[in-house]
Amino acid sequence: MKALVMTAPAVDGSTTSVADIDEPRPGPGQVAIDVAYAGVNFIDVMARLGDPGYASGWPYVPGLEAAGTVRSAGGGVRDLHAGKRVAALTPGGGMAEVAIAAAGVTVEVPPACRWGPRPRRRWSCRRPCSC
Repeated sequence: MKALVMTAPAVDGSTTSVADIDEPRPGPGQVAIDVAYAGVNFIDVMARLGDPGYASGWPYVPGLEAAGTVRSAGGGVRDLHAGKRVAALTPGGGMAEVAIAAAGVTVEVPPACRWGPRPRRRWSCRRPCSC
């Protein structure tokens, strides 16, 4: 699968590229998400710069926030089934075609929120919701 991969710290994009990596599989209490959208987080920026404690190791796949559809669920996951639209906090790896998240930090995207094709805003709600 494709992922954004940082191979070492850098102040520019010289060590960042899209690369093929192994697809992750969910363990107990986890879900695999087909990523439709991923957020750039401050921690991702600090990891790229090489500040200690932000990247779990090198190479590093950034992305602590992801939204998409559940691909599969690990043991013990009851309410998050394949095809359900979700948003999640990931331990990293959200900027990939498939990301892993703990079920406890993965929530269903309300039907009132639709995936949007708008280039500046990915979500739009027809009525107030918590998305």
